[in-house]
Amino acid sequence: SSSAKGYERMKTNFINTSLKVRANHIAFLCEDLDQTIKEVKHKLLQIAPHDKETYIIYKNKVYDLLNVWLKDETWSRQARPGGDAQ
Repeated sequence: SSSAKGYERMKTNFINTSLKVRANHIAFLCEDLDQTIKEVKHKLLQIAPHDKETYIIYKNKVYDLLNVWLKDETWSRQARPGGDAQ
């Protein structure tokens, strides 16, 4: 019927719009993450000549975090969309 087709069209439009909103949010988070990492690097390089201990502690902390994230299967280039990783 005409109303059923209209409903399906509205449902499809809603799903597509919802996916676009999610994708835009992910893009924003990626930009924010990139900016944060650059800012941390900048701050570390600023403090390094004056406080080597703090520099080493936080440089290692960032390294450890990145290392953990890279070992997570979610970030594997072979990870499949919609896989078990959350």
